[in-house]
Amino acid sequence: MMQITEYMYSGAPGEFVEFTNVGTDPIDMTGWSFDDSSRTPGSFSVSAFGIVQPGESVILTEANADVFRAAWSLPASVKVIGGLSQNLGRADEINLYDAAGNLVDRLTYNDQTIPGTIRTENASGWAPVDQLADETIDADWRLSTVNDAQNSRTSTAGTIGSPGNYNTGAPGYLVVQSGGSTDVTEDGTTDTYTIVLRSQPTGQVTLFTSSNQVTPSPNVIIFSPTSWNIPETVTVTAIDDAAPEGTHTGVINYQGGGNYSTNLPVITVNVIDNDITAAPPTIAEATPTPLVDLATTGSGAVSGVINDPTDPARTLGIDFAIADSDTAVGDLTVTVSSSNQAVVADANLDLTGTGSNRNLKITPSGVGFADITVTVNDGTQSDSYVINYAASVGSVTPATTRFHTGTSDASTAIAIDADYMLVADDEDQTIRLYDRNDSGLPLNSFDFTSFLGLSGSSEVDIEGSTRIGNTIYWTGSHSNNSSSNDRPNRERIFATELSGSGANTTLTFTGYYRFLEDDLIAWDNANGAPLGLAASAAQGVSPEVPSGFNIEGLTIAPDGVTGYIAFRAPNLPTSDRTQALIIPVTNFTSLLSPTGGTAGSASFGAAIQLDLDGRGIRSIERNANNEYVIVAGPAGAATGTAPADFRLYTWTGNASDAPVLRTADLTALNADGSFESIVALPSSLSASSQIQLLVDNGDSVWYNNGTISKDLEQDNFQKYRSEVVTLGGFEQTPPVAGDDGFDAVLQTPLTLTTAALTANDTDINGDTLTIASVGNASNGSVTLGANGDVVFTPNDFFLGTASFDYTLSDGNGGTDTATVTLNVALPSDAITGTNGSNTLNGTAQDNVFVGLGGNDTFNGRGGNDTFFGGAGRDTINGGTGNDFMDGGDGNDTLNGKRRHGHLLRVER
Repeated sequence: MMQITEYMYSGAPGEFVEFTNVGTDPIDMTGWSFDDSSRTPGSFSVSAFGIVQPGESVILTEANADVFRAAWSLPASVKVIGGLSQNLGRADEINLYDAAGNLVDRLTYNDQTIPGTIRTENASGWAPVDQLADETIDADWRLSTVNDAQNSRTSTAGTIGSPGNYNTGAPGYLVVQSGGSTDVTEDGTTDTYTIVLRSQPTGQVTLFTSSNQVTPSPNVIIFSPTSWNIPETVTVTAIDDAAPEGTHTGVINYQGGGNYSTNLPVITVNVIDNDITAAPPTIAEATPTPLVDLATTGSGAVSGVINDPTDPARTLGIDFAIADSDTAVGDLTVTVSSSNQAVVADANLDLTGTGSNRNLKITPSGVGFADITVTVNDGTQSDSYVINYAASVGSVTPATTRFHTGTSDASTAIAIDADYMLVADDEDQTIRLYDRNDSGLPLNSFDFTSFLGLSGSSEVDIEGSTRIGNTIYWTGSHSNNSSSNDRPNRERIFATELSGSGANTTLTFTGYYRFLEDDLIAWDNANGAPLGLAASAAQGVSPEVPSGFNIEGLTIAPDGVTGYIAFRAPNLPTSDRTQALIIPVTNFTSLLSPTGGTAGSASFGAAIQLDLDGRGIRSIERNANNEYVIVAGPAGAATGTAPADFRLYTWTGNASDAPVLRTADLTALNADGSFESIVALPSSLSASSQIQLLVDNGDSVWYNNGTISKDLEQDNFQKYRSEVVTLGGFEQTPPVAGDDGFDAVLQTPLTLTTAALTANDTDINGDTLTIASVGNASNGSVTLGANGDVVFTPNDFFLGTASFDYTLSDGNGGTDTATVTLNVALPSDAITGTNGSNTLNGTAQDNVFVGLGGNDTFNGRGGNDTFFGGAGRDTINGGTGNDFMDGGDGNDTLNGKRRHGHLLRVER
C-alpha cells in the first residue's frame, strides 16, 4: 500500500511530498502521477520512482533533485524526483494516481479552516502509520521536531523534517551521509556519516562492521531502547595501500543487529588515491600512403587480396608510432598476432622497425576475416591496436589486375594520365580519384549530389562518361530501377571541369541536363516510333532485357562535337532485337545548365545500329585517331556464354562501317562482375594494344560470408577490379562472297581474274581472299588455273544465260560460295542477215555468220568461221579453215573445203 507519509508546503530548499510503501509487497509506480487540488490524473509523472520496496520512502519536490538530496544529506539510494510544477499552497490537496488513473491516496489540508491542524512551513508534517487512512488532515498529523519518532533532523537550509525516512514501526536503519555521499582520500582526508534506528527496539541492538579500502570508527555501535533515536557519528578513514589504483571505492558492511538484522546498512565510500600511476605505453597508426586509411588509435579496417603484387598492406605495410612517457622506447616490447590463422598466419605478419617506429606487412593465405592485434608493452601495462582485416581470392592474372577499395560498383572512368583515373560508382554521385597502377583506397573524392536537383532516392546511376578538353561529361542510365519502376533522378547528364594534375586533380561542377530521355522519346515518336523508345522506357519494363531502356555508354563522334549515346538496351530492330543502338546528339555540348536545361533542347542524328552479335553496349571510348573500342555485353546478367558474355569490338565511328570483334577473352579473367568501363585507349590501336578496363563488382561475394560487396557495412572492405587486357587481333570471321555477273562471247572462252571475281566480296578481318574451287557450270564448262584465273567456256553454238559457282577462301579456314551469271552473246562484228534470202560473204579473217529467215547462202573465206543458218534452206560454204556450221531449221547443205567443217546440225 502506497501512502502519503510526510509533506511540507513551504520551506528551503523546496516543498516536498513523501510517499512510502507501508505494505509488505513491492509496488511498481511506472505510469503513476501526482496532482494537487485540480485532481487531474497524469498532471505530473512520478513514473521514474519505478519499483518501490516495502518500507521504502520516495520524495517528490519542487527543488532540483541533487540540491534537495544534498540539503537533507540523503544517500543515492533514496529516490528523488525534482522539478515539481504543481506547487503546493497553504490550503491544498495532495493526490496520487496509479497508471490507470485511479486515486491511490489523497490528503486535503488547510490549517485555517480545519481546526487543530498543522501549518507545514519550514517544518514538515507527518502522521503515525496507523493514522494515515483519512483523506482529510486531522489532529493526528504533527509537525516534525529534531529526533522525534521519525528521527527528524535539520537540513542545511534550517528546515526540519525526515524526508526519505518514515518510521513504519518495523526494524530498520537511517543512514545520513553528508552531502549525500562519503568521500575520503588516501592522504588523510576523512569523512563522516550518521546511523540511527528507525524504530524503538525492545532490547539492545549491537552492530559490527567489516570493510575494505577504508576503516570506520567506531567499528561497533550499540543502541538501547532509550538511545535508539540518537544518531551515532562514524568517521571513515581511507587505507593508504601504496598501490596505484586511481579513484576507487570502499565498502562498509554492518552485521549483527539481533531483531534488526534485516536490511543492514551498506555504505559505499569514494576513495581518492594518492599513489602515482605509471603511464601506459601508447600505439598509434601512422601510415603516410592514402591507399590505406585507418583510424589513428583503437582499431581500423583493411582489405587485402591473395597474391596481389600491389596490395598496399602487403607491399607498403602499415606504420605505427609507439611511445611511453616514463619508459624508454627501446625497452618497449611490440608483438603482433592474428585471430584467424587460416586467413593470415602469424608467420605472415612481418613486423619490422626500431625505436618509436614499426611497420607491419600482412600477407594473406586464405579468404575471410581476421583481427590482427599489434600490442606494445612496457612490462606492467600495455596498449593495443586492432586491424579488422578481410582477405579475398586473387586474380588469375595478378600482374595485370588491381583491386581498388572503398566502393565496389565501378561503372565508368576517365584517365587523368598514365597513373591516375577518375571513377564513378552507379550507387552514388561521388567521383573518386584512384591510382591506376596500385590497389587500395581512393586518393580523393568529389560528391555532386547537391548540384543535380535530386529528390527522394538520390541515385543517378552514373554509367557513362567522356572527356572533351578539360570538361568531363557524366551520364546517368536514364533507366527504370531493378524493380522496373521509373526513377526520374537517373535522367541526368552532368559536366565537371578538370583542374590540377595527377594526385592533385580536382573537379568543379558546371551544369546538368535532365530532359534527355523525354527528348529521345519525343523525337522517336515524331518519326513514327521506329525505335520504340517510349515502350522501352515505360513503367514496369525492366532495364535489363533487350526491350528495356538503359544508357551505359557515352563518347564523342568523329566530328569531335556530336555526342554518341550508347545503349545497353534496347536492342533493335524491334522485330528481333539483335543490333546495338547508338543515337547521336548533335548539340550535346550546349545542353547543360546549372538549373538542368530546357525540355526539348536536344537534337538528334540518325540512329546507328551495330551488329555486336546480339549484345548491347556497356562502354565505348574513342582515341585520338578516331578509333573506337566497345565493351559489348548482354542486356541482362552475363553467363559467360555468347551472346551473354562480354567482348571487345573495334569500330571506325562511321555508321556505314561494321564493328569488328577482337580476340580478347574477358570471360577467362574470372572477374566475377560486369565489364563496364574503358579507362583509356592508346592513340593508335593494334592487336597488341593494352587497354585497362574496370569491373563492376557490386554483386561479388568477396569473403565467403554470403554478403555481396555493395552491402558490406565497412566501406574499406568493398572493392572492384581493374584489368589490363590485350585487344587481340580480329576474331576470325568467314568471308562473304557476293554473286557476280559478266558478259561472254559465243564460242569464246572467258577468263576472269581473282581480282575481278572478289571485287564485291568482303572479309571483316582483312584477310587475303583467293578462289579455292569452281564448279556447277551450266551451258558451258569452268576451270581454275594455277595462277588463280577462272576460265569459262560456253557450249558450242550456245547463246543465252550460263553460270558457274566459285568458293572463296580467306586462308584461315573461312569460306563462302557465290554464283557467277554470264550472258553469252554474239560478238559485236558478227555478219548478220535479214529475214529475207541473203548471200553473206566473209573475209579472210575469222567470221561469225548469222542468217535469219529466208534461204541464205554463206560463203566463208580464209579463217576459222562460225555459221548459224537460221530458218530456211541454207547453203553453207565453209571455205578454208576450221569452221563450225549450224544449219538451223530447214533442209540445209553444208560444204566444207580443204579442212573438215564441223557439221553440228544438218537439218531441223
